Amino acid sequence: SATSVKAATFNAKVHPEYLATMAEVQKASASGTYLIIDARAENEYDGTNPETTLDRPGHVPSAINIEYTNMLDAKGKLKSNDDLKAIFAKNGVTKDKTVIVYCKTSVRAGIIFHVLTSALDYPNVKVYDGAFLEWQLKTSNKVLQ
Repeated sequence: SATSVKAATFNAKVHPEYLATMAEVQKASASGTYLIIDARAENEYDGTNPETTLDRPGHVPSAINIEYTNMLDAKGKLKSNDDLKAIFAKNGVTKDKTVIVYCKTSVRAGIIFHVLTSALDYPNVKVYDGAFLEWQLKTSNKVLQ
């Protein structure tokens, strides 16, 4: 038999402190005081994806590539916290820096955001909500391959 569920109202709360603007990413890229993670596949990061729909493929200057799928095991579940810690440690991602995560449209970046904030307790993590899609459209922004 079907389970009966009582109707309720869900009120989402926006947390602007978790969102990075293009201006903040520009500053972060130029300063080196932040750590920027590109959560896309390597061929998207390096601009060699033959199926790209972007005008200017590549990545934000100073961004490192940690593909979001590295967070998942063979069954598509999150890896253990020890395995996740090792991935970020190997890439120099430390809790003392502000971390900005992006992908093409902010969906894949959300997985790394969740891992860093909820599983690993990183205190200063943001998602660049405009994502690489927005970044590459502004012609004054550098794009590296």
